Amino acid sequence: MQFDEAAYRAANPDVAMAIDLGMFPSGLEHYRQYGRNEGRLGVPAGYDPNAEDQWSATIILDPAEQRILDLQRAARTVYGEEAVRALEGLRGRIGAPLDIAGQLGALPSPMAIAPTIGWDEEAYLRANPDVAEAVRTGQLSSGFEHYQRWGRAEGRQAPGGFLEAPAPNIGYGAESRQRVEEALFGRLEPQLARQREALETRLRAQGLTPGTEAWRNAMDDLARAESDARLALVAQAGQEEALQAQIAQALFGQQMAGQQFRLGQQAAAFDQSRAASQLGFQQDMDVRRQALAELLAERQIPMQELAAFLTGQQVNYPNFITPAGAQVAPTDVMGAYGMQQAGQQAAYNARAQEAAAANAGVASLASSAIMAAALFAAMSDERTKENVEKVGEIAVGDDDDDEDVGVYLFNYKGEPPGTPRHLGVMAQEVERAGRRDAVFRVKGTGMRGGTRFVDYAALLFGAPQQRRMAHGAHA
Repeated sequence: MQFDEAAYRAANPDVAMAIDLGMFPSGLEHYRQYGRNEGRLGVPAGYDPNAEDQWSATIILDPAEQRILDLQRAARTVYGEEAVRALEGLRGRIGAPLDIAGQLGALPSPMAIAPTIGWDEEAYLRANPDVAEAVRTGQLSSGFEHYQRWGRAEGRQAPGGFLEAPAPNIGYGAESRQRVEEALFGRLEPQLARQREALETRLRAQGLTPGTEAWRNAMDDLARAESDARLALVAQAGQEEALQAQIAQALFGQQMAGQQFRLGQQAAAFDQSRAASQLGFQQDMDVRRQALAELLAERQIPMQELAAFLTGQQVNYPNFITPAGAQVAPTDVMGAYGMQQAGQQAAYNARAQEAAAANAGVASLASSAIMAAALFAAMSDERTKENVEKVGEIAVGDDDDDEDVGVYLFNYKGEPPGTPRHLGVMAQEVERAGRRDAVFRVKGTGMRGGTRFVDYAALLFGAPQQRRMAHGAHA
């Protein structure tokens, strides 16, 4: 009883699609590995695939080419082992945030307001403990900054020697006028009294008495003279006041000129201090940027070395030519088909051996070729694997879920006994770790929910490749 290839493909479109993609060499091979256990249709009742005529082909390479192939496979094994050790060393570091402040310290202060000439910083802080505490905790750069911004308005006392603009003594002229008036009147009043007494004596000697018209006229003249004398003294005191005001203004102008000069010196010193502070801040920031670059390089170099292991150049294998085989009974048609199938099977076995060698290390998980990525990914569904042994873990979680998934040695169900085990992850674990972006499914394979594939480039490097399966497969 012969296997009907066309009938099996017609009854199982997903298998036909997988064959077109190169995942299986024939429908018979799929039936032997999976279809028989899955109860696929399109197979004659009672058909036994082990009863089919079996053919094998042995490819013998030139010794030099075989030596090259062996060396390349050995190199991949070494790369894979080194990659596994590197991954173990990076466990717990990948995805962990950098403690920049803890390793580089706090950011430098951009600029402190520089004290100026005559400013006693220590005296101001001693006199204002609250300001001293604010400076100690970093809320203020200095006591001078507090005084400039708030202290003067709050009435805080500036330390001795600090320059403040002087105010003119506006009341100095009035005080001087009062003193002059008091002095002049002190001399005038006794003189006026003596003159009044002498006038009265003279009037009595002339026979005049108080109350007479002549007495009144003489006394009125005296009163006017006294009043004129007093007014003259007041005018003289006013002149003194004006003179003193001019003198005070002149002194104030001199003080302001000197103050402006000293304030100019303060401003120049402040500008120099600010420029030096800004220069120091820039230098501190340059040093910090350099230290941050070195810190990032220290973090990235192991990842770059690991990427070099994982993306090493793949072996360029020779093109194997299927040798001629004998015709298979009972008819020439089936014999020709048997030779074609045998050749396809030999080519498939050669590719599978190459994939097994490349998959001997973690390096093969993210290689650019991914060893026929669709085939490699199709075997990531845990339901297709057996003889599973966990050998390690890798961190694959995203920013919200930094979980690890296991790395396993396994065989695919239906592989011949003695087949070397493969190395890889389980698609279901990748999904549970929150990395559904690295998993896609192929519907119509007979498995519930479809067969799961893993995009290893997306899984390891966070840059998922936009892959689409041909003939209606869905990501």
